Order: sequence, then structure tokens, then C-alpha cells
Amino acid sequence: MSLLGRFFGSRDDVPAWARFFPPEDYRAFLGAVENDLRRRGASFEMGDGTVRAGPAGGPAADYGLLNLAQVCHASPRADWDAAIALHFDNAFSSDAEAEALDGRARSLEGVRSCLKVRLYHPDTRSQVGPDHLVHRVPAEGLVETLVYDLPGTIRTVPSDHARAWGRPLDELFEIGAANVRAEPRPEVQRFDLGQGASCSAIAGDSFFVASHALFLGDYLGGSAPFGALVSVPHRHAVLFHPIVDMRVILAVNSLIPVTFGMYQEGPGSISESIYWWKEGRLLRLPSKVSATSVTFEPPDRFVEEVLNRLPEP
Repeated sequence: MSLLGRFFGSRDDVPAWARFFPPEDYRAFLGAVENDLRRRGASFEMGDGTVRAGPAGGPAADYGLLNLAQVCHASPRADWDAAIALHFDNAFSSDAEAEALDGRARSLEGVRSCLKVRLYHPDTRSQVGPDHLVHRVPAEGLVETLVYDLPGTIRTVPSDHARAWGRPLDELFEIGAANVRAEPRPEVQRFDLGQGASCSAIAGDSFFVASHALFLGDYLGGSAPFGALVSVPHRHAVLFHPIVDMRVILAVNSLIPVTFGMYQEGPGSISESIYWWKEGRLLRLPSKVSATSVTFEPPDRFVEEVLNRLPEP
């Protein structure tokens, strides 16, 4: 089955958020989640792509199921129970970590080493609440968020923590970015697109791989006078193509459907869009993927500053 057919096939009894599942697998996934929560003695109520649950005798909270579903979809069914158990182990233990964190977070120095920046889908703002999320928008369709990277979980930094530190937000984001960059670099793989064009992928298991799109210049050096195409389909990958000549068109034609497919698969889906990176700034390049076609509508700025000036290969 083609990539487009895979994601636009008829699966009327599967909701849109889980359309990557065949109906039988979707029902099996929900059943496995319910079985795990029952085993724990947890109270729970299933929603559309969410579950409201809490440990036995503990408070309930809303948990999204998309990332967990994507993890299971990418794994043999025999591994689902273990993945689901680990997911809720981490979710239910995070409250205890949060209590300890509140004490450390009274000063910036108490949490400086665990501050990091992470890219999210814009829906994160509505799920957490924009007034309770320390974030900025690097480009349309992306949210850069300040988080705590803790041993058992990743938590967004509450806005009242940041206010108490009395430091400019730019300084806090610089600390978070520096901590990500201080980690071992993710692996970089190069892929041939044909006709002399290529694409590279920054990939790894870390939840902060996608953050490397914010400092793509570390990977480009001086090899891209016109910047680069870049996409962040999910938390574990950044795709990029240095823009040197008109082979950028081949890269566009490849990146759009590949990014769309990886975004649908996840886990940790961020954006199905491709972007133009230039001197640390990102501009969304509108595109659309349907069951029958892929369309690309570059903004005037990209046409004038890039496409109209590029040499032939």
C-alpha cells in the first residue's frame, strides 16, 4: 500500500486521532489500556483519545493516549502490555516528583541543570493552558517550551516558577538550549533522493532530538548560503536539506510526504509541515497532502530570496 493510501484508507470505525490503527488493533489497544488500569485498581474513564485516571486512592488526571498508541503501533502486539505498564508507571509516579521539584525550584540554581527546551505541537498550549506554560513560538505550527528533564519524567515548567526566578525569558531559554546542546549529539544519517539531491536526518531516542532544529546551524556549518529545508515530524527526528541549488525542488517533493508519514506515525508528533531555516529563524512553507496529491505553496519571501536566485545544479 502507498504511503498516502496507508493514512487515507477507509477506517470509518477508528477515530481520526488513531487512524494509523486497523480497527482490530485499535480495539486491542483500548482493551490493553483498560486491562492495565484495572490491574492497578485505578479509577478511570475513557474519552476520545484521552483517559481520566488515577492510581488507587489517588487523584485522577487527564492523560492523552496518542503518543502511547503510536508507540504500540510501532511495536509487536506482544510488547504492548509492557509499554502501557511503563507509561502509566511514569505517569502516576510524576506527582511525587513534582512535590520534590517544588522545593528545588524556589531558586533557579536549584533546577538549572535540568532545564531544557522542547518542541511541541501547538495543541500543547490548549491542553496545559497558555498561562501555565513557559513558551514561545519559533514559527507557525511550533511551540518551544521550557521543561524540567527529571529522572522519571519530563514536566513543563509552570509559569509561576519562572516568574519567581526574576530572570528574562530569553535567558531561561538560552539555559535550556545549552543543556540540550551539552548532551551527546544524536546520530546524523544521510539519504540519497536521486539526481544528486540528498536529505539528512538527525535521529535518536532522546525526547529532545527535535529541539536540535532550533540550532540547525551547528549541523550546517557554512555549507548552506540560502539556509535549509527542515522538518520536525516527531520528537525523535529532524529532517533537513541544505539549500545550495535547484535540487531543493527534489528535496521538497520528498520531504513533504515523508514528513507527513512520520508525523502520523509518531510517537510524540510535532508538525507535518516543512520549514525554511535561515540564520536561526524558521518560516513555515505551506503544503498539503491528500489521498491523491501533494501540493506546495511557497510564500513570496521564499520564492524571491531562494527559488529566484538559486543556480542550476
